[in-house]
Amino acid sequence: MPEGITHAELRRLTGAMLRRGQRVFSFTYHSSSLMPGGTPYVTSEADLIAFLDRIERYVDYFFGELSGEAMTPAEIKAQLQSG
Repeated sequence: MPEGITHAELRRLTGAMLRRGQRVFSFTYHSSSLMPGGTPYVTSEADLIAFLDRIERYVDYFFGELSGEAMTPAEIKAQLQSG
């Protein structure tokens, strides 16, 4: 998800999804993006630093400002079944 878009775009997308009632979010990326040159999104060490910063800023936003919670798929399933 953080590949190819800015932090501001990640925030806008999350906000729009929340306003539409979305309550389960998945944050994923290609593991090869952690190796400069592994994807077109991270081609240099500077790109990697920016990529990791974008992830950290989004995680801070999600868990801080939005009070998001981390859950495993099994925990999500159990919560949905109980409610």
